[in-house]
Amino acid sequence: MAKVCLPGAVDCSRSLAPTLQSPPPINFFYEHFHNSIRTELDSLSRTVAKLTSAPEGVAADLLHVLQNRYKFLEQVYTYHSSVEDEVVYPALDCKVRNVTSAYTVEHEHEGGLFEELTQLLSVALKQEGKQRAATIRQLDCKVEEIHTTLRKHLAKEEGQLLPLLLEHFTHAEQAELVAQFLCCIPLAAVDAFLSWLRPIVPDQEQEQLRTQVCSVIPDKLLLQLIKTWLSPSAGSVIEAGGWPCNWRSSHVSKDLRPRADAPARPPTPGQLPSPQDSLPQQQQQQQQQQRPPLQGIRYLHEAIRSALGSFADEARSLRANGSMEPQTLSALVDRQRFLRSVCHFHIASEEDLLLPAARELSIGDEFGTEQCHTCHDEHNNEAALLENLGRLLNEVKASSRRGAKEASELVGELVDCATAAHAAISDHMSREELEVLPVLMKHLGAAEQRTMMWRSLRAMPLRLLERVMPWVAGKLSEAEEAELLDNMRLAAPSMDAALVELLCMWARRGRAPLSASVKGHDDPSQFSNQTCGPAHPISSQAAPKPCSSRLESRSSGMPATAGVHSNSTSLAGCKRGSCEEPSECPVAKQARTENAHDKTGSQQLGQAPLAPLPGPRFLGRTVQVNPIDHIFQFHKALRRDLRVLEKEAGSYGALLADTETWPAPDLLKQLEGRFHFLWGIYRAHSEAEDAIVFPALESKEALHNVSHAYTLDHLQEEQLFRDVHQVLARMRGTRSLAELRDFAGQLQRMCAAMRAALEVHVRAEEQELWPLFAEHFTKQEQEDLVGVIIGRTGAEALQSMLPWVTGSFTMDERMAMVDSLRSATKNTSFERWLEATMQPLQPAPSSSPSRVEGEAETEAACNAHNMPEAPETSGAGAAPMNNVNGVFRPGWEDIFRMNQKQLEVAARRMWADESLEPQRKAYLLHGLMASSYIVAQQRVQQQLPGTPPAPLPQPCPVGITYHDAVRGIPGCAHYKRGAKLVAPCCKRVYTCRHCHDEAEDHRMEQLEVEEMVCMYCGTRQPCAAECHQCQKQLGRYYCHICHLHDDEEGRSIYHCPFCNLCRLGRGLGIDMCHCMHCNACMHLSEFGKHKCRDLSACPVCTEYLFDSNLPFRELPCGHFMHSHCFAQYSNYNYTCPICSKSIGDMTVYFSMIESLTSRPNDLPAEYANRKQAILCNDCERKGETTFHFVYHKCPHCSSYNTRIL
Repeated sequence: MAKVCLPGAVDCSRSLAPTLQSPPPINFFYEHFHNSIRTELDSLSRTVAKLTSAPEGVAADLLHVLQNRYKFLEQVYTYHSSVEDEVVYPALDCKVRNVTSAYTVEHEHEGGLFEELTQLLSVALKQEGKQRAATIRQLDCKVEEIHTTLRKHLAKEEGQLLPLLLEHFTHAEQAELVAQFLCCIPLAAVDAFLSWLRPIVPDQEQEQLRTQVCSVIPDKLLLQLIKTWLSPSAGSVIEAGGWPCNWRSSHVSKDLRPRADAPARPPTPGQLPSPQDSLPQQQQQQQQQQRPPLQGIRYLHEAIRSALGSFADEARSLRANGSMEPQTLSALVDRQRFLRSVCHFHIASEEDLLLPAARELSIGDEFGTEQCHTCHDEHNNEAALLENLGRLLNEVKASSRRGAKEASELVGELVDCATAAHAAISDHMSREELEVLPVLMKHLGAAEQRTMMWRSLRAMPLRLLERVMPWVAGKLSEAEEAELLDNMRLAAPSMDAALVELLCMWARRGRAPLSASVKGHDDPSQFSNQTCGPAHPISSQAAPKPCSSRLESRSSGMPATAGVHSNSTSLAGCKRGSCEEPSECPVAKQARTENAHDKTGSQQLGQAPLAPLPGPRFLGRTVQVNPIDHIFQFHKALRRDLRVLEKEAGSYGALLADTETWPAPDLLKQLEGRFHFLWGIYRAHSEAEDAIVFPALESKEALHNVSHAYTLDHLQEEQLFRDVHQVLARMRGTRSLAELRDFAGQLQRMCAAMRAALEVHVRAEEQELWPLFAEHFTKQEQEDLVGVIIGRTGAEALQSMLPWVTGSFTMDERMAMVDSLRSATKNTSFERWLEATMQPLQPAPSSSPSRVEGEAETEAACNAHNMPEAPETSGAGAAPMNNVNGVFRPGWEDIFRMNQKQLEVAARRMWADESLEPQRKAYLLHGLMASSYIVAQQRVQQQLPGTPPAPLPQPCPVGITYHDAVRGIPGCAHYKRGAKLVAPCCKRVYTCRHCHDEAEDHRMEQLEVEEMVCMYCGTRQPCAAECHQCQKQLGRYYCHICHLHDDEEGRSIYHCPFCNLCRLGRGLGIDMCHCMHCNACMHLSEFGKHKCRDLSACPVCTEYLFDSNLPFRELPCGHFMHSHCFAQYSNYNYTCPICSKSIGDMTVYFSMIESLTSRPNDLPAEYANRKQAILCNDCERKGETTFHFVYHKCPHCSSYNTRIL
C-alpha cells in the first residue's frame, strides 16, 4: 500500500508509530470539525426560530446577526469542501476507486444554496412590514434546505468515507491529510479558524495531533509555519458565542494591519530573522524609488487576462476541430477551476482592501466613488460568469460521454460564455487599472501599498499560492520578478519570515528550465503542488483507472491535485455588503441564483446559442438516444413536481397566515394527494435503481463502489418523505387553527428541504452515473435493463407514470421514449396494452377508413401512441387492418383483390410481424392462404338467383349458470362471476372465453369484448364492474382491459401490461415480474435463476401456454410444460420432448441402471471389451464408454441419458 508522505520524508510508518491511546488524526476533520458545524447549525436554527415571531425592531437585529453568522458558516464549510475536493478525495480514490464523485457535485450545489441565502438576508434587511414577513418565510425555507443538505452530506461522509479512511490509511497518512487541510485555509483565516475549533478538541488530543502532523512534513519552512499554527494560543479571537461577529473583515482588514505598538509574536525556535530587517538601508532606499508596489496587481491582471484568452481560444478550437477527447475536457475543467479560484480570492481582497480604501480616498469625488460601486457590481457578474463556465464544462463533459446530441449545442454556449467572461473581466481590470489603482498609488505611500499587496496575498490559501506564484512570476522579466519579491519581503512582518521564503521559492519555479517549454502557454496545470500537495507515491501508484468524470482529470496525465481550490471560492463568493434586490442584480448573477442547473448558458447570458455541429464528427461517436436515457429523464418530471409541491405548500401556508377562518378541506386533501402520488413515484424509481440499475453498474469490473453513495441518498430521502407524511397526518388531525399554521410552516420548510435534497441527488446521478451506461453498456444491455425495470412495474403504475413523465418532455423526447419502450418490449403485447389504455400523445388527424398506406405511415411516424382506430378482429366482415409502424396488416377487403403473388408477399410480411402472437399469426395466415377459395365461394353465392342471405348467428338463451349449483354461486366451471360475455366474433353469449372456445370452432378475442349480460337481471350492457340496472357487483375483481370478472374470495389477480392478460399474483414488482425475453410472468424469486426461453405451446398437449389458464412448470432445461401433462409424461419418459435433456434429478434412477449394468457376465464374450462412441444429452459432450445393448454411461457427467454415434 502506498503511503501518503510528502516528497523527501522518511518512512512515515516508522517515524510515527501510533499507540493504542492515540486517536486517528483524521478525527480532527471528520469528528471534531463535523460536530462543530452541527453545533453551529443547531444554534442558527434556534435563532431563525426566534426571527419568525420577533417584532419589527428585533427582527432587523436578528437579521444582521444571522447575516454575519452565515457568512462565517459559509467560509468554514468552504474550507471543509476545499480540503475534500483537493486532498482527501484524490488520496482516497487512489486506494478505493469510485467512491467520491457524488460528493463533489454536492459541494457545488451547497455553494449555490449559501449564495441564495445571502441574497435573501440582504433583501430582508431592506424591507419592512408584510414584504419582510414574506421574505422571512422564504428565508425560513432556505435555511431548512441548507441545514438538511449539510446534515445529510456530513452523515453520508461519516457513513461511507470515514470507515474507508480509517481502514486504508495509516495514522501517518491521516496526519498528512490534516496538514494539507491547514494549507487549504486562507492564510489570514488560519489562526481564527483554529481558535474557533480548538476549544472542542481535548488538550491531549491537540498535543498528539501536533506531534503526528509535524512528524510527516519534510519541508523545513512549511514545518515551521504549521508548528506556528498548531501551537497553543495565549488568547482566543473567538467570543463566547463561538463565532466571530465579522469573520472576513476581522481577519483581512484588521488582524493583518501592522501596528507599531503591538508586540511581535515570540519567534519560534529556529525561526528565520525578518527579511526586511536584514536588507541594507541603501537597498531599501533604492527600492522606494522603483515602480509603485501596487504594480503587482497589474501583474496578476495580466496573467488572468492571458489565461482567460487562452481558455476562450481552446474552447473555440473544440468547435472548430470537432474533437471532444476526455483529456482535453479534463484539462479545461482544471484550468477553469484554477482561474475561478484565483479570481474569486482576488475579488475578495479587492472588496476588503482596495475598493474600501479607494472609496475613502475619493470622498468628495463623485466620479471616483461611482467607479468603486461599478467595480463592486461587476464583481458579482464576473463570479456568475465563471460559475456558469464551470457548469457548462461539466454538462459538455457529461453529455459527450454518453453521446448525447445536445453536446454540440452546449459547446456553442461554452464558447459564448468563455468569450463573454474574457471580455467582461478584461474590461473590468482595465477600468481598475485606469480609475482605481491610480488613486491608491497617488495617495498611499510605498509602505502602505506593500502592506496592501501582502494582505492580498494572505487572502489566498497556501496550496493555491504554490501555483499562483510561479504562474505569475513566469510571465515577468527578471527585474520585475525581483521587484515583486523585494516588495513582499519589505511588507511582511517578522513572524511571516518562513512564509516569505516559501513564496519566493515558489516564484522562482516560474523561471526554472522545466517550465520554459510551457511558458507563454497560459497553462497553470504545469505548476503543481509539490510542497503542499499529495505525495508523489500516491499519485503515481498503479491504481485502477477511475471511471467518474471528476477522476478523469487525474487519469489523463494531469497532476493529482490539478483542481486546486475548485470549491474554495465561497470566501470570495460572500456578498460583501451587498443588499441589492434580486431584480437589481446583474443578469448573470440573477440567472445563476434562480435555477442555474435548468437553464442553458446562452439563456443566462442573453445570447443566442451557436448552430449545433454535426454530432458524429463532433463527438467522436454516433449520436444516439440510449435506451437507459429515459430512465434518467424521469428526473425531469420529478424536479417539476417537487417544485409544484413546494409551491402549493407555500400557498397553503400563506393562506393560513392571512385568514382567521378554517380553510377548505379540499385544499389539504389535494396537497396530500399530490404528495402521496409523488412519494409512490419516487419510491418506485429508487427501488428500481437499488434493485436493478445499481447492481448492474456494480457488476462491471471498472465500476465497483460507484453506487454506494446514491443508495445512502435513497435511505435519507425516504426518511424525508416519511417526515412529511407525519406532518400531513398531524395537519389532518388537528382542530386548532394555530397548530395548523405551525404545521403548515413546518410542511413548507420540509418540502423545500426535500426538494433541495432530491435535486442535488438527481443532478449527481445525471453527471456521474448516466454517462457510465454509454461507456460501459451496449445498447442491448441497456434495453435488457429497461425491460427488467418496467417488467417489475404494474399496469396501474405504468398507466399513471407514463403520462406524468412524458408531460414534461418535448415531442421528440416523447417519441424517443415510446420507441425505446417498444424496442425493449418487442417480444410482448405491450403495444396492444398501450393501444387499449393510453391516450395518444397528440390528436390524430381525422381520416376515412379508406386512407392510403402512405397516410397511415405518416401518422404512425408522427404519433408513436396512435394505434389503429379499430382493434384487430378475425372473421369475414371485420374492420380492415391498417399499416402501423411500417408493417402491412391487410384486411379481408384488401385480400379479396390480391393475386397469388401478392398473397405470398402479404403472407411473408405478416410472418415477419413480431407484434402478432403465434396463435393469432397462424390463424391469419391460414385465412390468408385460403382467401382464393373464400372469394370464389362468395361470388358463386352472389351469382345464384334467389339464394337466401346467410342466417345471422342467434345468441343462445340468456340464463343463469352456476360455478357451484349446490351453493348457488353463479359462474361457470372456470370462474365465479355474475356476468356473461357477448362474443364479438359470433355474437353469442357465453360465461367466459374458455366456455366459448370449448363450444365453438374458433377462438374468442377477449380484448375485443364490448358487451356483457348481467346474470341477475338479464340486462345487456357495456362491460363494467357492476350492473348499471340492478347495481349488483359482478365480481370482486374486474379488469377493464380483459373484461375479466372474478368473484373468487382470497384470489389475487393482476393485469400484466406485457402479456396484456390477467395473471394470478399480487402484482408486478410485488411478487411477480415479467421477463421480456421469455414473454412470461414469473415469481420474483425465480427471475434471477431462470433460463430465458420462448413461451410457446406445451410439447405434450400442444396448447398455447401464453394464454393458458392451467398451471405449467419450467423444466431444468428451460422449456415449459403443463403440470398435469408433466405428471403423465414423466410416468414413461425422463427426457425433455424438445431438447432431450433430463427433466429432473435422475441420480437415483441412474444408480439403479448402474447396478444393473455392473453385474458380471451380462454381455457375451465378444462384446465384453467393446467400446461405443456416444453423445450425452445432458452435458452435450462426446466420448467413449463401455458397450451395452441398452444403457451407455457418459464418461464426463455419469449420465445414462445418451445416444450412440
